[in-house]
Amino acid sequence: MKELTNLVPIILAAQNGDKDAMTDLLERFNPICIRQAKYGRPRFDEDCYQELREHLIKVVLGFDVEKFKNL
Repeated sequence: MKELTNLVPIILAAQNGDKDAMTDLLERFNPICIRQAKYGRPRFDEDCYQELREHLIKVVLGFDVEKFKNL
């Protein structure tokens, strides 16, 4: 079983403009983006992949850490 990582510090850094933190998050979630860009398709959909990564960036930037901090 993989060890869970607290992404809050990385998310906060990305929200504050740290490009390395955003790159780290994109790399961490890349396997999911790849899997979804292939899902139900005969081949990898590059456009879908790029849209997923753009959406991930928007989600990270808009994520309200305080709302989920104590869950």
